[in-house]
Amino acid sequence: MKTEVIEIESGMIECPVMNDQRYVAIKPVCEMLGIDYPTQTEVVKSHPLFADNIRLIRYMAKDGKLREMLCLPLKRFFLWLGGIHPNKVKEESKEAVLRNQILICDSIYYMFIGVYLSTPLNK
Repeated sequence: MKTEVIEIESGMIECPVMNDQRYVAIKPVCEMLGIDYPTQTEVVKSHPLFADNIRLIRYMAKDGKLREMLCLPLKRFFLWLGGIHPNKVKEESKEAVLRNQILICDSIYYMFIGVYLSTPLNK
């Protein structure tokens, strides 16, 4: 299986690619951020936007073993990341999580401004 690597503020993330769709394994991101993986598993399984899109994907983990990982499509990953409260991540990840969340918010804002308003606002 093909994998690609993307970079977020907190580090590098391997993305398995299936049927031209990029996925992000939740567990390595939780470990990177220092947040509870079982809790986040329940979050994605119970949220209607994520639940219908999660996949168990078997791919080569960093330890060189084939592992079945709970994955979100990359196009849904950023919303999940945006919903993680910075006080729930390890101290050294807080600033990076906030930077990611600002980028996510700004990107959504400018996309909507570009689509729905004829002239973008400066602020």
